Amino acid sequence: MSRLKVGCRKMMLSLLTVAFVTQLILFRKGIQTEMQSFLNKGQSQFTTEENNTSRLITKIRWVVESANGRIKTWIFFNHVMPNSQIPYIGEYLRIVCSICNKYFKPLSSGDPQEDQLLRCKMIYLLKQNNHLKEKIESENHDRIIFSSWCKIDAASVDFPSITEEDLKKTSP
Repeated sequence: MSRLKVGCRKMMLSLLTVAFVTQLILFRKGIQTEMQSFLNKGQSQFTTEENNTSRLITKIRWVVESANGRIKTWIFFNHVMPNSQIPYIGEYLRIVCSICNKYFKPLSSGDPQEDQLLRCKMIYLLKQNNHLKEKIESENHDRIIFSSWCKIDAASVDFPSITEEDLKKTSP
């Protein structure tokens, strides 16, 4: 086996070990870790639980990715840096983050009570059943083989409107 392959395997093993130990430490502190789901071979869509978990993770990751995006708006951090800058990157990052914290709008509300209410709501919605899916399956609408199509005028359809606030209330 080539030296490069051996070096890569050792590096991957050390990364996996660090990830496992980190997850174990978090678990012992009562922190549950999750990651995005991936479709299994032959699976066309996620289960309701997998979808809800994925949306929850996305909502949590949004703040982290937004913070990363703010940092990358600085040209210096949006490109590959030369190795000669490695000793100074931490200082540069602290300066940029300090400027962002001082002059940019906060990414979260900053209200711990509001954040706690949102957390409780998201966890409650995470455990809810998909009532629409249950209705479709119970009425065998997912098994229709023959369909007839006809032209329809959009103006004649009474489609319900939904506000952004309504959407926030119903999504986990």
